[in-house]
Amino acid sequence: MAKDIALERKLREFGLSILRKRYDNVTPIKGQGIQSGTRVEFAHQGKNARCAIKVTQGGRIHFPRVLGEWSPLKQVEFVLYVRPASTDSSKFEAQMHSQANLLKAFDENYEAAKARHMEHLPVWLSADKEDGDRFIGSGFGKQALWIELGTSAEADEDRPATTTGATAEHVRRLIEEHKRGLAAELGVSPDAIEIVFRF
Repeated sequence: MAKDIALERKLREFGLSILRKRYDNVTPIKGQGIQSGTRVEFAHQGKNARCAIKVTQGGRIHFPRVLGEWSPLKQVEFVLYVRPASTDSSKFEAQMHSQANLLKAFDENYEAAKARHMEHLPVWLSADKEDGDRFIGSGFGKQALWIELGTSAEADEDRPATTTGATAEHVRRLIEEHKRGLAAELGVSPDAIEIVFRF
């Protein structure tokens, strides 16, 4: 399935809008290899909590395994899983998960794969239960801390006002930032990533 960049952006915006409604002081986490809009920090029960935002168009999400740990899962306390809620791409679903819930799901898959000598394969799991050896650990949605449904209009309302007509330099920076984020996610060099825009 071809990746719909506009839908992915809407999913991220929806996820951020839900977090801003539920938590105080939601701020992006920036740093080398962190794709814009994929990690935030917010106030939770009197402390700062870090959250990874994972968007999916097809249902499954992936964490790369780096030096024996799921990245960036080990660096956050929560994961917000965001997907289209139905075949209507204007309706979205956000599920909040604890780090422990997703660690359990991904570790379960890894251990089962290791038993079959397939631990080198990437792990993609869905919140919905899926059958088959490759999807052991799927169905983690049942343990969500909360689930919220909404529409793309809510994300549009919450999006900060921006100026139109991005400069070539701004577009170049965005492309480089996305390449670095994808490269970190896939465990490859940014030079191996090519981004193509079709208008």
